[in-house]
Amino acid sequence: MARTVTPTELFAEIENGHVPFILDVRNPDEFANWQVEGSRPVDTQNLPVWRALDAVEELAETLPDNTVLICAHGNGSELIVDMLAERGKPTRN
Repeated sequence: MARTVTPTELFAEIENGHVPFILDVRNPDEFANWQVEGSRPVDTQNLPVWRALDAVEELAETLPDNTVLICAHGNGSELIVDMLAERGKPTRN
């Protein structure tokens, strides 16, 4: 199973500069209405889960290690995290 980060842990990691990138796999309208905030800016990309599924190979090559994937309930992001792990890319949900 994928490593899960709680919102509290994510906030602390952002504050400490330990989150290299956030990939948000929600729908664009959900992304536009709600984004992760923290004391430091973190590069973030919105790529809906259905597009991320088609781009797993490319994501495995381009995402920084320990990227955090997020979605509304954790199911879509966990699926992508698992698929990336199968390709040797360590990411978190």
